[in-house]
Amino acid sequence: MTNSKLCEFYDSLHSTLKIDNNNNLFIIKEQGNKSSIKELHFTFENRQDVVIIQQKSGNCPALTNIFNGITNLKSCDFIVLIKDRNEIKSYFCEIKSSITKEQKDNAIKQIESSKIFFEYLQQNYRLYFETQDFNIDIEKAKSVFIYPKLSNSQKRHTYGDRLQYIPVKVNNNGISDTLNGYDLFKNL
Repeated sequence: MTNSKLCEFYDSLHSTLKIDNNNNLFIIKEQGNKSSIKELHFTFENRQDVVIIQQKSGNCPALTNIFNGITNLKSCDFIVLIKDRNEIKSYFCEIKSSITKEQKDNAIKQIESSKIFFEYLQQNYRLYFETQDFNIDIEKAKSVFIYPKLSNSQKRHTYGDRLQYIPVKVNNNGISDTLNGYDLFKNL
């Protein structure tokens, strides 16, 4: 898949799915008020290689009021698509304040919900924009659990489940240092 195909896909998205970015700086804002991580700042050298989608709680029409009694479907915090050679790698990312069984279980449900949403989005994109050459294999997608780094000696965790764990350093205001997006995702 080419960069231009990825850019065409991004350009076709509704504005509520796009995140704030300034050239190659992407800013992810956590939707949960109580989260210890308020914002993640990523840089990607080549803006055309990356699409970041955020299903903003209460502001994504495809997720609101679909079922009686459920006003907003749960989704992961953001989805990252990175062009790597001739394929697109996908990462479904959830931000949590700590690693507990409850947090991990919630993250898995939110990520699975977003994978269903993305499949729907992708299939409709191919249908309505009459393109069959846009295909991202969700089965190869990585499920990413992002949490605050507590000390410099802390390393990536592997807990034998299907989540990939990434600790990030945040300041007292809950804002991450600017992270090189390629470095952050390349080892997953």
